[in-house]
Amino acid sequence: MGKMKRARHKFHQAVSNGVLSGSGVAKRSCEGRGLSGRCSQGELPKFEGEGNIFANIPIDPNKLVQQLDQDDCKSVRSTRSVQNQIPKKDKKKLRHERFLQKLEAGKRLFEEQVAARRRKGTAIVGDLQPLVQALPELHSFCGIAEELKRIDSKMDLPKQARMSRTARRKLLEEEMDRHSKVLCDSTFQKDPLRTICDHLKNKLLQEEGIF
Repeated sequence: MGKMKRARHKFHQAVSNGVLSGSGVAKRSCEGRGLSGRCSQGELPKFEGEGNIFANIPIDPNKLVQQLDQDDCKSVRSTRSVQNQIPKKDKKKLRHERFLQKLEAGKRLFEEQVAARRRKGTAIVGDLQPLVQALPELHSFCGIAEELKRIDSKMDLPKQARMSRTARRKLLEEEMDRHSKVLCDSTFQKDPLRTICDHLKNKLLQEEGIF
């Protein structure tokens, strides 16, 4: 069986001697302008201008002379930067540091998600109002702190760190004498606990009277 041939559409006109043949565009344009004789001889029509075509256009001569930038004269612009000049060893170190930072960020994000799920799963049972009422208020702590500062400023206690060795030994001897007198006291021997409580009570009353 023979090969089937299909008709091909010719989208261009055949050219002969530089002029379109048949019913070409050039022939029709020549006939429209009354130049069929020249077109038939193979000559193209010439433009016949009258005078200077730039006569009515104001042109500044200074604008015709321009100096271009140096970058405009370059055909290829270099893209080399400081990053490309880093040694290979330093580049490897930077890549390793960035990789560690990514790992650390992922680990931190995972821990935050786990903590959020844990908090979300914890149920709040009961009313929190009793807890709020049981907690002390902030101004009470401020008052206690101010009172302690006032007491510390008025107290005049001996500083052991600044005492000399002789003064510390003298103070120790006085404490030993006082302790031996307390042990020999008849009231302390009868009821030691009662005696200690009375002594502390009198000491507190004395300090409150002073302050």
